[in-house]
Amino acid sequence: MSWDNAHRELQNWGRRTLIRKIRQRLAARKKNASGALSKSTTWNVTSSPTLLRGTGEAFDYWKWAGNGRPPGGMPPVSKLERWAKKKGLGKGAGWAVAKKIQKEGSKDYREGKENIFLQVINEEQENIEFITDALMKDASIEIFTELEKLQKEN
Repeated sequence: MSWDNAHRELQNWGRRTLIRKIRQRLAARKKNASGALSKSTTWNVTSSPTLLRGTGEAFDYWKWAGNGRPPGGMPPVSKLERWAKKKGLGKGAGWAVAKKIQKEGSKDYREGKENIFLQVINEEQENIEFITDALMKDASIEIFTELEKLQKEN
């Protein structure tokens, strides 16, 4: 089956809506100090005769974006040192922040905030009816093409 319409619609939705909203929310909640997480956030659609798949990707620390880290393991000190330097904090501030996160969890975690990526995905899942319309259009085209072939054969 050809997925032309559905592929195009899903690609446009992912890039123009999903990724754009994630990037806006990262900026609004100040969860993108270096800009790297936002830049790493991408959307791609692949298809085969029996499958249409949209896939979002981002750096692995997306899972802490907005909801923070629970207490327990030590977060990466080197990344927190770079963050602290950009914030104008003194040497060793990144280590102190990492120890506090290890002991108490991050501020967002302690405040019970929601993950930005999951929040946007959950909101947008309710608005994905358009893909059903595109799939029906593709299926209709496929059915009509097959009917035309049958008519020509007879």
